[in-house]
Amino acid sequence: MESTIVERSRAGRAPTLFLGLLLALLGGGAVWFGFGGGSAERVSPAVPSRDAAPASEPGAERPRADTGDLDASGGPATAAVRKLDPAAAKPADLGLGRGVPADPTRFEGRGSLRGFVQLVEADAPPASWALELVPSRFFAGAEGAVGRTLRFTDEAAAGDAPNFDFRVDDLAFGAYDVRPVADGFNGTWVSVVIDKVNRSPFVNLALRRAGFLEGQLVDSEGFALEGVDVVLVGQADTRSIETQSDTFGRYRFDRVPDGLYELVIGPPESPLAPSERIEFRAPSMTLPATVLDGLATVVVQVIDDAGVPVVDARITGSSTGGGRIDAVTDATGQATLLHLGPGRVRLGIAHAEHGSERSGFDLGGDAEKVVTIQLPRRR
Repeated sequence: MESTIVERSRAGRAPTLFLGLLLALLGGGAVWFGFGGGSAERVSPAVPSRDAAPASEPGAERPRADTGDLDASGGPATAAVRKLDPAAAKPADLGLGRGVPADPTRFEGRGSLRGFVQLVEADAPPASWALELVPSRFFAGAEGAVGRTLRFTDEAAAGDAPNFDFRVDDLAFGAYDVRPVADGFNGTWVSVVIDKVNRSPFVNLALRRAGFLEGQLVDSEGFALEGVDVVLVGQADTRSIETQSDTFGRYRFDRVPDGLYELVIGPPESPLAPSERIEFRAPSMTLPATVLDGLATVVVQVIDDAGVPVVDARITGSSTGGGRIDAVTDATGQATLLHLGPGRVRLGIAHAEHGSERSGFDLGGDAEKVVTIQLPRRR
């Protein structure tokens, strides 16, 4: 009987231990989920009302933001709230340093400019060059700058060619854009400020060899047009460069400065085609071939009243179709007018012994036309 009682006691302890362990695990899991370890939803702590007084001081008045005067009810007076006026705001003062007011007398006075000009990719130095100073487009103080152009020659250069030193005195204080200028060269712009702090600044400038522009003139069948005037007119300074097409119809302009140009085929006063706007940049530019269709050649025969050829008669005129008319008769009394556009042609013939005569005719699509003009001898 005693042994049986002992066995029951041991068997009852095992379920008790198992149940204790299970309860411990369940309690630990609940704690872990409660502190965010699991997916259980958190319960936020209660938030007191905006109008409730702090629990430590029942009935205490909450602090308010300082917005100006208060009205009778203790609330902010709407009319007393300050507003910013953008029109009254002043821009930051850009002086010599952050928070340092600009000196109003900074640009009162006169100074000088020193510099050095280097020639880049140049075969030979220019015979003369100029220094351009204009009010700066970028720096403050441009309103005090006085633009001017100074010209120098080889003898005026203090340094050895191909580099030049220069000095310009008695310049009004201000901000300047400066560049060297010479025929056949491109000059670089540099900005500089002359003021009480920097009365005589030093600048490094450069003159770079200009480039070339070329093209070709042909007729509708692709044959080269020789002897046609080609003019390049600068838009900045209206200076022009002239040349003529060669045997192969090619033309070329050398030492062309960078810039905007109008390319005119034929004399500018009587062009053979609409002008073309070109923006040129060194070192070179090759244009597509230009086709000129319907041009004619006119042979003018000048004789006196006896039918004898008149030598050295000067022929001038104009054509509504474009082209140049300026020639002198040869030993046979003839003069050839090349590359005339279709239209009305007006001629003037003059000779020291035979006097002068005028003539006109219409020029169509003829490739070549012969015109005979009689110029009687003076009696």
